Amino acid sequence: MKKQVALALGLAVISGSALASKARLEALGENADGSQYIMDGRNIFLNPAQANYFKDMVTIEAGDTTNNDDEASSPNAEGGFLRASGNMVYGAFFGHEDQTLNDIRTNAGGTTPADFADQNTWDFFVAGDAGVQWGANLSYMTYKNEQGTNDVESDAVRVNVGVISGDTEVFLKTSLVETAEEDTSVDLEVKSRYVLGVSHNIDGGTIIFNYSSFEAEESETKDETWKNTMFNIGYGKVSKLNDSSSFNWKVNYMNMESENEDFDATAANGDQKEYALSAVMGIESMVKEWLTLRASIGQNVLAESEDDNGDKSSGGDTTIVAAGASLVFGDFQVDGMIGNDAAGTGSPGNNTASGNGTLRTDSLLSRVSATYRF
Repeated sequence: MKKQVALALGLAVISGSALASKARLEALGENADGSQYIMDGRNIFLNPAQANYFKDMVTIEAGDTTNNDDEASSPNAEGGFLRASGNMVYGAFFGHEDQTLNDIRTNAGGTTPADFADQNTWDFFVAGDAGVQWGANLSYMTYKNEQGTNDVESDAVRVNVGVISGDTEVFLKTSLVETAEEDTSVDLEVKSRYVLGVSHNIDGGTIIFNYSSFEAEESETKDETWKNTMFNIGYGKVSKLNDSSSFNWKVNYMNMESENEDFDATAANGDQKEYALSAVMGIESMVKEWLTLRASIGQNVLAESEDDNGDKSSGGDTTIVAAGASLVFGDFQVDGMIGNDAAGTGSPGNNTASGNGTLRTDSLLSRVSATYRF
């Protein structure tokens, strides 16, 4: 019940806001595909049970179909809808890409890496409330090209399920099929992929945990394997400052280990280890009925990486600042990143957006989306 009350208070702060865009989450220091403590419609790609909170909505993210790396400076085109029917919610989205899987696919993609990326993916959502709120997401993609120099085939079937019970949320992602093949060079298969997330509301904040495990194999002239495990644990909170503003902050510890045997999708062979303790804080304020502004800053407070030789690296600059705005016209909203015409490389709080510090009047908003609530 506390989480539902917190949700109502959070939505009241930014009344009229559709709360469903990559630009909003990245401007607040979170990942474009959802947050475990900030309420936003993009959270359905983490926990599809969140569709119960964001029904009767159409949202479109402007971008290009050729952008395999979905970043503020090169966004991917996608969009879809959620619709209530009785005590059920259903919806469909087109063009959504899993960035982690895209990185694996394109970096292992032989002579035509772009063909290994997600192509024309569609996602179907269904959710409901049976005492416990539940949701499921099926993602499907198939691609075949025999017109190029080399024949390419690529397929994916992914499933994401989640529940919300009181103050606790749980979701699980997995891939049933994850393959890509080029007849002359690479035969790629993600052998296993699991992402488990748990969050629990306590004292107005949220304890966050997620764990991911990937195992991939590519073979043509030789066997190449890659295994990766990572977990995050943290705490985040959104506080209401006044009737029109809120402040969010999060601390997070990440630990990652990987094993690489000549796998092309990673930078180096052998064992790799990395950990980071990061902190992010952001603010969001409705300065006018038609205008909401937001911004965040994040940094790795402690971080260290170790390669296969045991050589370590730490203390590198990871500070990320992001800003964004929403223009609200009744039930219609346009979101964007402010003056953000370059993408960053670091990711405190899992945010991959970072501008070059220039507010350009000829390119005021990047990562533009449009959302309509009905």
